[in-house]
Amino acid sequence: MTIGAEYEEQEGENQGVFDESIINRALYIQNQLNLLDETLFITAGARVDDHSSFGSEDTYRLGAAYLLKSSNTRFMANWGTGFKAPTLNDLFYQDPWGSRGNPNLKPEESRGFDIGVQQRLWEDRIFLGAAYFYNSFENLIEWVEYAPWAWEPQNVADAKTYGWELEASITPIDELRLSANYTYTDTEDTQTHKELGRRPKSKFNLSLNYQPWNKLNLNVNLNYVGRRWNDADNTERIDSYTKVDAAAYYDVCEYAQVFARVENLLDEEYEEALGYGAAGVSVYGGLKLTF
Repeated sequence: MTIGAEYEEQEGENQGVFDESIINRALYIQNQLNLLDETLFITAGARVDDHSSFGSEDTYRLGAAYLLKSSNTRFMANWGTGFKAPTLNDLFYQDPWGSRGNPNLKPEESRGFDIGVQQRLWEDRIFLGAAYFYNSFENLIEWVEYAPWAWEPQNVADAKTYGWELEASITPIDELRLSANYTYTDTEDTQTHKELGRRPKSKFNLSLNYQPWNKLNLNVNLNYVGRRWNDADNTERIDSYTKVDAAAYYDVCEYAQVFARVENLLDEEYEEALGYGAAGVSVYGGLKLTF
């Protein structure tokens, strides 16, 4: 059983525009039960948020998994609710070109479920998984172009997202692991029947991890993000892109690790949001100490 408390305070200031703060306090509890000779797993959790601007909200989650030991197959299902308060940026943002926050926003509320199956083969060297998910939202917060080149967040009356997640991995030798996952997502503003902005239908990830010896770890990761609409009216498209990252980690000793990381290795030109170009090739390195 896990029991906890959380306190978060956000402060923001834009001289001459706003000087605001918001506070959120929360209590949460979660319990996991292992039953029937560790073949049935039940997880139940609840959380209470007390927000300085939006009052109190209760959320909860219930999950179950059943392991069929004879075939090493796991069946899973989860159901729960969610609550997301607007950020300081959502409420009070202001720039000279007309984009602005919206102090009249309401918090998002959601509920959803997922069901799936996982299969392990070849002495756990092969892993396969598939899941279906569905989420419904009330007062979903979306940034909307209310005037040419001027944006503000608004509450979408009702929206839904649903789709599939597929994943697979193989470990042909102990030092090498290849994994992939694919997500297909349909979205809809149930009032306008248009797709939600900046949410690709297709996302794909391919990762290769190689550990030739215990102290050295090499990783290459490929990410594909499909085309998506930039706006709630579905008039502007953002192109798809494929980005490759690479990283290496070396344990100098028990307490020290050096690392190097290259993001966007192939210098792909892409945008997460229309008009905001992402960085080209970026190289990072450092030393991590653990005490």
